Amino acid sequence: MALAPLISGVCNTLGTRLIPAARASLLANAELPLAPLWVWLAFGERPGMGAWVGGAVICLALAVDLAGARRDG
Repeated sequence: MALAPLISGVCNTLGTRLIPAARASLLANAELPLAPLWVWLAFGERPGMGAWVGGAVICLALAVDLAGARRDG
């Protein structure tokens, strides 16, 4: 388990070279809405309304960006 942060960091660094900076930023921010979800599922600690709204905004931005990329080719 101690290697997981190292491996993810290396993959993140290498992967961001292959995609535009805006998409890399959106993908990196996808972790933020998922963290409260995992805490809620694992420990039963319910996130506040702000966490849900912020997570929805990030997920929506990511979905719109990825949908536009697929349409463009």
